[in-house]
Amino acid sequence: MINFPALKLSQFGISFYQAAVSAKEIEKLVLFEVIAADGEETEKKRKPSNKKVNWGLLEEKIRRSAEAFQRPIIGKKIEELVDFYEQRRENRDLPAVPGAVLLISEKRLNFISKDGSNGILQVPEEEGILRVLDGQHRLLALHSLVTASSFEVDSLQVPAVIFDALQAPGAVEMFVTINTKHTRLKPDLIVGLSGKKLYPDQKSAMAHDILIKLNKEGALQGEIKILGIGRGKVSEAPLAIEMVAVLNDMEALGSKAAQEFYEEAPRFFSNYFKQIAKIFETAWNGRKYKIKSSPSLRAFVRACPAVLSKMRQNQTALDDGKGLGEILSPWKERIGDKRFELEEFAKWKERGGLVERLNQELREALLD
Repeated sequence: MINFPALKLSQFGISFYQAAVSAKEIEKLVLFEVIAADGEETEKKRKPSNKKVNWGLLEEKIRRSAEAFQRPIIGKKIEELVDFYEQRRENRDLPAVPGAVLLISEKRLNFISKDGSNGILQVPEEEGILRVLDGQHRLLALHSLVTASSFEVDSLQVPAVIFDALQAPGAVEMFVTINTKHTRLKPDLIVGLSGKKLYPDQKSAMAHDILIKLNKEGALQGEIKILGIGRGKVSEAPLAIEMVAVLNDMEALGSKAAQEFYEEAPRFFSNYFKQIAKIFETAWNGRKYKIKSSPSLRAFVRACPAVLSKMRQNQTALDDGKGLGEILSPWKERIGDKRFELEEFAKWKERGGLVERLNQELREALLD
């Protein structure tokens, strides 16, 4: 276990850490990776020649994978950073890495603190446990110098913001938001990629592809901000997380049921929101309603296991839009458009637990 001095921060209920990480610890823990198209995992592009940069060693440190989301390495940028670090070491006039890099861990990390804010962040000593969300070029340039025996690393600390237990949809959305809005990376380079190019697991990839389809056509056309990009007002990540939970629920029923749902999931969700738009027609098309807000849409997705259970009871096919509409019809009388009016919605929001409360209402309304 490696201990980092850290400060625990909180934003809108989400906790993360500001930590001081040594260059040697970065060598041990951080995984460097770049996205690669199918068949390109072993391809190595020629880098500029620079005696200070051992491109052979650097290439060995970088993993090329279809599961990564980082853009290809810019050789010139690495060289410029290496030169900058060398100048800072010689002149000792400015910090070499003044800005924080962003690191993520899929695992939950342990934080020890007496006051809840200042403490020690414990990270298992596992190679690649941390991935880079922002600052990969800075860290690779540092790695290039750390491998040189003459470079002083014992006292060099890098400020790092660390997010733990960050689910794939959130990580990718944060990456795209940072790079398309701050460094001008073209959105099409990433937003246009299929889920399997962005996410290491099948369910997250499927959720991404389904949401792209819903945003392109049907009742939710143009409503979703895919990976933080677009005119939609609803973020993709929370919806994707809810969809993954639905896929997990179906998987628990057995491989056959899961496979059938995987095959029909895009059509099911398309029909599902089409029927919701019909049932709550006034709210769906009205301006003074919150039915197409993130909490409402998350609640509708969260209620899907109950809907699917009802479909199995009625022997309704997953692609049967009409049959699905009949199952959802009780929502019209038992929930109603008024539930989504701005004032009514605000009252419920003040009480807290809005998504789960609405989900519970939707589930109970389906009971005979």
